[in-house]
Amino acid sequence: MNLLVYPSSKEVSALARHSEIVKDFDEITFLVPKGIAQEGEDFALLDGGQTTGKKISTDFKAKIDTADAILFPESIRSFSENYIKEIFLSSMQKHKQVFTEYLPHGIEKKSVFLLGDNDESPNFMTDDGRDNVYGIPIPVIFVLGAGPNTQKFLVQIAICDFFERRGYSVSLIGSSRLSKFFGFPSLPNWMYQNGISERDKIIALNRFFYNQYIISNPDVMIIGIPGGFMPMNPMKYEEMGIWSYLIANAVTPDATVFCSYSIDFEPNAIEWQKNICRYKLNSPFKHIAISNTSINLSLESRRYEYGTIPLSSIKSIPLPICEETEFFYSGDDESMRNMGKSLINFLEDNV
Repeated sequence: MNLLVYPSSKEVSALARHSEIVKDFDEITFLVPKGIAQEGEDFALLDGGQTTGKKISTDFKAKIDTADAILFPESIRSFSENYIKEIFLSSMQKHKQVFTEYLPHGIEKKSVFLLGDNDESPNFMTDDGRDNVYGIPIPVIFVLGAGPNTQKFLVQIAICDFFERRGYSVSLIGSSRLSKFFGFPSLPNWMYQNGISERDKIIALNRFFYNQYIISNPDVMIIGIPGGFMPMNPMKYEEMGIWSYLIANAVTPDATVFCSYSIDFEPNAIEWQKNICRYKLNSPFKHIAISNTSINLSLESRRYEYGTIPLSSIKSIPLPICEETEFFYSGDDESMRNMGKSLINFLEDNV
């Protein structure tokens, strides 16, 4: 089965870098609009990481005829809605199965597979009618980040892939709806909805994670946390760190991976981040995954703007010496394997 991904970007890095563990599809074609890349360039051009051997295509019309399904992922790039709608309609007219993270205006929900869409209701009570929280009796790993676009999902899949290759049974609850393509659930939709109190969301999330443990009976659980760990923008509070707060109160991790932007690291700043995660989220970390994402606050739009930095440039940035802190690179496959080894050693020594 051939899956066509359009428009491809850094957000689908996990599909490119871990395509061998994608379920149901043995071939994935990554397409971008013309002008973003040249035909045949490596996917690494999009995410800044190590070369993948996965080639980019710009010829949508030629590739769609050989595809069995098409995925429309969310992207930090903006595209004309009319243009995207035309691509949707073209795919459906050719009777392709359509997976999407969003619905353009005028596209009926029943005609596509909307990723992350489910009718599951939150459960606020335990079997005995109490509203206490259950403990998860296996090692739990959090993957959280300084903010959005820190390649958290790529790191989650890299950890999952490494643990499974070592013979461990893994339950992953992903921060991205793309989890479906790896055979795992993503965080429930009701977590993002209004009308449910924070207290009830915490209890319901605890039930959700515990039920995943009961269903999967895994050796380890990985939980991806969307967004950031605290408010970042002093001009506009668009990222409040709410999801990290809710999830950290629903379950206590045994290890935490902190995904960072590509910046000049200061020991004092790292210690400050570690203290916030330790005391606010009960999620102390020693593993930092450096993403290929740069961040800049635009004074004009009052929003953060994100860019992609090549791995070679990131590795040229000196790393500070910080006590009980290890640094790894999200876009470097060998570095991610080293992080997996370090996590196993850490859990063996502390759980």
